[in-house]
Amino acid sequence: MPIFVQLWSTSSVSGTFNWKKDTKQLNDILSKLQEKGARIIDVKASMGMKEGGIRATITYVILYEAPKPIEV
Repeated sequence: MPIFVQLWSTSSVSGTFNWKKDTKQLNDILSKLQEKGARIIDVKASMGMKEGGIRATITYVILYEAPKPIEV
């Protein structure tokens, strides 16, 4: 079965993330993918910060297996 990527990102102007809210949103995305027949393979996170600023972004890369791409 093919492997696909779903991206999701969250950002913070203060540099502090709302981990409870972000975890809930990420889990919702994973649940929706699974409900539509996806098998989650891996989730990776990468954090970046704008140079000279305090705005930070975390991008999550979700790898999943499914017969076709799934829109969430």
